[in-house]
This record gives sequence, structure tokens and C-alpha cells, in this order.
Amino acid sequence: MLPEKQKTKQSRKMKILFTGGGSGGHIYPIVAIIREIKAMAPHSFEFYFIGPKSQLAKLVFRQEGVKMYFTLGGKIRRYFSWKNFIDILIKIPISFLQSFFYIFLIFPDITFCKGGYGAFPASLWTWFFQIPLLVHESDAKMGLTNRMLVRRATKIFVSFPKTALQYKNKRMIVGNPIRKEILKSIDAQQARNSLGLDKNKPVLLILGGSQGSKFMNNVLLESLPLLLDDFNIIHQCGEKDFKTVKTISKVMASDQQLNLYHPYPFLSEWTSRQAYYSADLIVSRAGGGTIFEIAALGKASILVPIASSVAGDHQIVNADNFSNHGQRAVVIQEKNFTSHFFSETVHQLFQQPHLLKLMQNKALSFAKPEAADTIAHYIIQYLTGV
Repeated sequence: MLPEKQKTKQSRKMKILFTGGGSGGHIYPIVAIIREIKAMAPHSFEFYFIGPKSQLAKLVFRQEGVKMYFTLGGKIRRYFSWKNFIDILIKIPISFLQSFFYIFLIFPDITFCKGGYGAFPASLWTWFFQIPLLVHESDAKMGLTNRMLVRRATKIFVSFPKTALQYKNKRMIVGNPIRKEILKSIDAQQARNSLGLDKNKPVLLILGGSQGSKFMNNVLLESLPLLLDDFNIIHQCGEKDFKTVKTISKVMASDQQLNLYHPYPFLSEWTSRQAYYSADLIVSRAGGGTIFEIAALGKASILVPIASSVAGDHQIVNADNFSNHGQRAVVIQEKNFTSHFFSETVHQLFQQPHLLKLMQNKALSFAKPEAADTIAHYIIQYLTGV
């Protein structure tokens, strides 16, 4: 006969808490892991999320059946801003109080921290209540939140081989979790037809992160007349700038050229898949999530990391680690990313098809498409012993 405590544990669904920032780089890897856990053990777990409120988090987690508890958020910027005073004195302390209440209410069996400022309060209270804490780092250089948590973590999952080398005893190299739905193979021509692209011209996919990049949007708009005679362009420009981008594009390009320009405020899961398989070249920021999607799909890419003065040097380090001296990707620093230099680089790449092919093969060799599966299996085994 089982002890009463063990019977109780087996008769209820175990609770897995996820915490992280509100951007796609935090949310989509969590979704990938949740889906794998559901596939392995469909009725054994309940899923929770604590973090800063965002429309993306609300939309995506609601679809996955995740119970959400949002905090006020707040972050410490690496540049002077009056918002820092508001966040440090008001938002962050309130977030700690909210997270304490939510952790006490949920009392999860395990917590998975995806990083980001919004993850720190819930993760710290997890450690305080002696709940097992798992940490995942997407970037080659560990972010501030995860750096403050790793000593308290039960397990550290990393994406890049050289991350957190000092924690070898509890570190596992897994890559960045990717939704398998994005990776399901599809014929490139079929994908292009579904997006209304010209089948006779190669495709550029421009990604500025889940919230878009104003800097990249501006450079691309200046580049439209230099590129649209030769390429289809799919441009994920962000919700905030979508209307502005649409308006300015009509000034920058002719009506005939605009038939080849396809801006999107946001790429849904279906559209992401079509866009990825359509693309001959991806131009992107250098977040860990996007890099591992590029690698898993074996795509040639140009990476434009965010300047260190804005967000630290983690994207610069990501790009350097991935690029392999230009064999996997071309890296252009922000200060050099001008419309003419960008256009010239793109045209030169397509004049060297052997180089594009090399970049595709080298990118694929970096891929770790089973990251979500590996993490999900670890969580289930840790909690159930199976």
C-alpha cells in the first residue's frame, strides 16, 4: 500500500510553472516545451505562467490552456531613462509582491525560468519555497536574470556550447526549443504560392523580432527601390510600425515593385512556416530563438545584432558564435547596416550561389531541433521518475 502522501501526489495533476519575459523569444520556447509534455503525458500536468502582461502571451497561452498570472513587470535599462526610476521604485517591488502571492497560491511542483526581467521575482520565490528551479538560456552570453539565478537552479539548460561553462555539473546543452509545427516540411513553391509571391524571383525574409525593429524597418524602407526589382520581400515589421511602414513603402517604391513587397505586423504560426520555407535568404536580428530556427531549417542568413549601447552585447556574441567567420551567416553591425551596403551585400550573395549553399549546410550543422523534446522529457522524468 502506498503512503498517503504518495497516493495524493499520484492522484492529482502535477503543476508546472513557467516564467519569463513577454516577448516571443521567451514565450515561443515555452509553448514548444508545453506541447512536447502534452504529447508525452497528455493528462498528467497543469501548466501555469507568471510574468509581465503582453498581448502575445495572452493570445498564445490561452490557446495552449495555460493558466496565466500577470505581474506589473518593470526592467532595468542599460541607458539613462526616467522609466528606470518608475520601474525600480514602483513596478519591480509590486511585481515581487504579486509573484509571492501567485507562487503561494499555485505552489507548483517545479518552475521553469526562460529568463528576462519579468522572470526574476517568480524564480526567486520558487527558490525561497524550495521548489525545484530549472533555468534555460537562449543566448550565448547569459542574461542578467539567469546569471542571478543559476547558483540556485537545479538544472541549467543552455543553447550555445560555450555558455555557463563554470556550471558543468548541472549544465545541459540542448539548443533553443522550437515549435515542431514551424519545422514541418513543406514544398517551397507551395509555400510561395500560398503567400502570393512571384515564383520567378528569389525571396528575402526580413525579421525584426516578435515586436519588430524600428531601426531595421527604416533601413529596409530605404532599400526597397534597390531590391524590389530582383526579389520578393516578406517583412515582419511589428504591430506598432505596421501602418507607418505600409504608408512609407508606397512612397519609396512603384506600384509594380509593391506587388513584390509583403509586410506583416506579426507572423502567425502558419505564416511563419510558409515564410521560412519560401525564403532563400533571411535577414534578422540575432536573438537566440531566431538563430536556432534558421539553423534547424538550414537557411542562409544576414544577422544584424542589436547595438550593445541599447541592449548589451548578447546579440553580438550570439551572431559571432553562430556565424563561424561568415560561413554560416553574414553579420552586419548596426553602424554598417545602411540601405546601400545592405542591398549590395544581398546582390553579391545571390551572385555566389555556392556561398549561399555553403551557408545553408553550415547552418544546418549547428541545429538542435530536439531541444523542446529533451527538456520536456527531463521535466517529466524529474517529476514522475519515469
